[in-house]
Amino acid sequence: MADIATAIRAHLMSKSSVTDLISTRLYPAVLPTDPTYPSVTMQITDHEHERHLTGQTGIAHATIQFDCYNYDPLDSRKNTGICEILRDELCDPDLEPSTTQGVRIEGIECLSGPIELYSPPRDGSQKGRYRSIMNFRVSYAEAVPT
Repeated sequence: MADIATAIRAHLMSKSSVTDLISTRLYPAVLPTDPTYPSVTMQITDHEHERHLTGQTGIAHATIQFDCYNYDPLDSRKNTGICEILRDELCDPDLEPSTTQGVRIEGIECLSGPIELYSPPRDGSQKGRYRSIMNFRVSYAEAVPT
């Protein structure tokens, strides 16, 4: 079975507007130790499977959270810029349903964000971390069990 998170990551990594800012630094759920910034993590926070009276419809919805990270307080708006690019690439009104990594993506909507946060330094340095959070709902086709 194909994975919706893998499909969304592949879609974003195919966009130069994304890779020009973060290269390949789009990670599953957690940043690596001592990451290069700016970086983005993504994780599925909710999953729904549509049903009707006789069973599943073959449509599922995943809520995917993106956390955009940066160090520079004077450049904290870069996080918002990354979020805007993610929104532009994922919620493009001209985006037609398509198949990526074996997953038929039917539609994507922005649910919330960006929400901007600051984490103070934990290592005694002067560098805190800036984070912007966005949530998207991805509708996609799934196999219906028989």
